[in-house]
Amino acid sequence: MATVATAPVAGHTTRNWFWEFLREELKPYPERVQLVGRMVLAATLVMLVCNAYRAPYGFQAAIIALFVSRESTKATLNSVITMVTGLTIGLVFVIVSASIFTVNPIFQYIWVGCALFAVFFGLSTVNSYVGVLMFAAVVTVAIPFWDRPLPAEVNVEDTLWLWWAGILGTTSTLLVEIAFARLAPGDNVILPVKERLTAVENVMRCYAEGRPPDTQALRQINRFAMLGTSLARRFSQRSGYALTYVARTGGVISLVGTLVDTTAGLTQLAVRPSDDERRRAGELANAVARLRQQFEAREIPASIRFGDLGAATPRMPLLRELEETVQLIPEMFAAPPTPQPEDASKPPQAPLFAHDAFTNLAHLQFGVKGAMASMLCYMLYTALPWPGISTSVVTCAFTALSTIGASRQKQVLRFLGAAVGGFVLAMGVQIFILPSVDTIFGFTLVFAAVTAFSAWFMTASPRISYFGVQMALAYYLVHLQAYRFETSLSIARDRVVGVLVGLLAMWLIFDQLWGRPAAAEMRRVFIASLRLLAQLARPVDVSDRKEAIRQAYALGQTINANFDQVRSLGDAVIFEFGDSRAADLALRNRIREWQSRLRAIFLLRGAAIRYRLELPGFEIPAEMIPAQRGFDDAMAATLEGIADRIEGKPTVLRSRLPEALQELEAAAKACSADTDRQVNDVMALARTAEELAISVEQDVQEAGANEL
Repeated sequence: MATVATAPVAGHTTRNWFWEFLREELKPYPERVQLVGRMVLAATLVMLVCNAYRAPYGFQAAIIALFVSRESTKATLNSVITMVTGLTIGLVFVIVSASIFTVNPIFQYIWVGCALFAVFFGLSTVNSYVGVLMFAAVVTVAIPFWDRPLPAEVNVEDTLWLWWAGILGTTSTLLVEIAFARLAPGDNVILPVKERLTAVENVMRCYAEGRPPDTQALRQINRFAMLGTSLARRFSQRSGYALTYVARTGGVISLVGTLVDTTAGLTQLAVRPSDDERRRAGELANAVARLRQQFEAREIPASIRFGDLGAATPRMPLLRELEETVQLIPEMFAAPPTPQPEDASKPPQAPLFAHDAFTNLAHLQFGVKGAMASMLCYMLYTALPWPGISTSVVTCAFTALSTIGASRQKQVLRFLGAAVGGFVLAMGVQIFILPSVDTIFGFTLVFAAVTAFSAWFMTASPRISYFGVQMALAYYLVHLQAYRFETSLSIARDRVVGVLVGLLAMWLIFDQLWGRPAAAEMRRVFIASLRLLAQLARPVDVSDRKEAIRQAYALGQTINANFDQVRSLGDAVIFEFGDSRAADLALRNRIREWQSRLRAIFLLRGAAIRYRLELPGFEIPAEMIPAQRGFDDAMAATLEGIADRIEGKPTVLRSRLPEALQELEAAAKACSADTDRQVNDVMALARTAEELAISVEQDVQEAGANEL
């Protein structure tokens, strides 16, 4: 029988954890070199155009060229349209409002405050983050223009040049991506499928050999489970293959994603397979290997059949789910695809604003805090006067997030990136390299090298990718501001000082007023995940299967999103300090451990829903239905009780999940031998889910209210 994995995770020593972290983040993966190469090419082309035509604000064009999505041609086009829309709205907003309110110093201060409030309110409420970020870039960079004692026509012209720089960066990147889509069609479809099948094969090889998955296999399968398959599905749209093949590969990618998620859930259990299950795991690994080889050779995969598909696997309860999924993959090519209408169950596209944009006071507080921090920076650099540190206002906008830890994470990465890009790279190139360079060719080589170094960090995980953005931005601010050899080091100094001032203002306002620590937010989202999982576990209405499937799908999508958010907030907790840091880190470790078991419960309940819905081929005996519903009620109540206890609510009732499982066992024994296959599978899923839920409940009880 599968049991909860309790093997301790090897800890990192204080001396090597940082280097292991960097090695993991910076190691190459198959798409990384090509992606970085396209980013460097796009930014370099933008730089050459700006230099050739002396276009102002080339730094914005180059940095935007790195921001454009490169997931697929369609994604790039959508990203460009969104960014151009944000840039254009920012342009219209600045020109129309500034020309009205900057005629008087008092009105100008009011205008700056309102403009900054609009920026931060948009960052909190607009669903298109990249679009509102472009709006914020135009507004925050253009504000210093209108402080100058120059005619309004000059300020309007500079604002238009700023907008044009953004348009140049986005369109150049789009052209580069279209060119590469024509040069290398299809590789981005096969490669993700091949990599995921390899990860599944490695895990199943370990089980076939009677040992738990090794560290490398676990790392691979968990990485692909985290990444999902949305990127691979988008790549299939620009693969260059025939439309019939694209239609089939879309189904294959979805099935491979299910295969990865199920395998990742299996690794959360301390599985002790029997000899027969080891043999079946080996057969499954061989079948996955054949699929991988056939896809790699661009061949139509041969049909796969497992002779023991109906046999029970009590020690590996998800093995049958894996076999069924693998059998379905070749069947996607068995018949010609027919045009399908748009899936009605697909979630609708997100509206422009969040649903609670104008009712939730948190959005208003966020806008006020951001405007206050930015206004502090604005008043400081105008009062000194020190216009070189106007980057402090941009810093506030680009580092503002909804939690303290997440905001501080961006602040730290921005400061370190600006320091490395400004002091080390920009000044180093200024002092040691550019005095020996007298041609555009030499400048281009240096520019491409710095961009490649920054882009390599940008293509890492979100934990450090912002560091690469700031390195590139600081370097571009120094060397793409004026088209001449810059002899003064004050520019790099002023940019980094401006970043420091902005970080100080953000710490003062965001950490001290209405602060929401990442640890508290992580706890809240985890509790919400528990309650949603309890809702998924409740008995379903079999009278309307279509609606029940739609609701289960919607719940599953939300639960998955919450799991991802908890993982992201866990990274942000590391950047929080104070008296509660030790307790917050302990809570973070507990929640991360519990979530791995909850994810396994989520997969188990998903596997059991076909039996709960009594779909054709998955009907359970009528004698088991009342006991099954009682078990579902007990599971939901247990999960709700865990959520109540973590939330601090009094819970005196003991979980009746073990008794419900015994009743289900008794009902299963009373069933006829003709239904042994379905009964054994249902019981294997129920036993494992019960054991996982009880283990989490016991851990939460042992933790105590003071530790939660």
